[in-house]
Amino acid sequence: MTFGNIHLGDEYIHHAADGKQYWVVHSDAFDAMVFKKKWLAAIGDIAYESLFKVNVWLNRARSAFGMRHWSLSSYLKNKVRNAFSIIAKYETTLARECIRRELNSVICGHLHQPVIKEIDGVHYGNSGDWVESCSAMVEDIQGQLKMLPWHRLAPSSTDSAYMESEIAT
Repeated sequence: MTFGNIHLGDEYIHHAADGKQYWVVHSDAFDAMVFKKKWLAAIGDIAYESLFKVNVWLNRARSAFGMRHWSLSSYLKNKVRNAFSIIAKYETTLARECIRRELNSVICGHLHQPVIKEIDGVHYGNSGDWVESCSAMVEDIQGQLKMLPWHRLAPSSTDSAYMESEIAT
């Protein structure tokens, strides 16, 4: 799809300022490769949607008490040991596909787990999301990827200069 000079696609090769070429992909297309049991993925989707609805109400209550956003589904995923092996398998699958495409870097989403790391020599970045982790990935002027968690950028009611100082660093 194209909206003016904005082009949307399933994947893209981004040329960073430091010369790296990043394969940018949402990565949901790799679900079938990782989850061989589609019924398990369907149950996971239903559970995730249910947790998300509960989390909306939970965070409304937290906000009323002046508390920060907190993700119930992220908390539970991190507590479930099997989730770690599924995530690791997913990340490795993407890294191998990146190598197969003769690239050495990938930026993806879909897992909602913000991270920048090396996997089998591949520079791997997952941007997280604006729902659970409230994070984004940016490239600095030197071409380095950086993770921006929203809670570090959001101004607090007691510190009006907070955002300016965080962005400056």
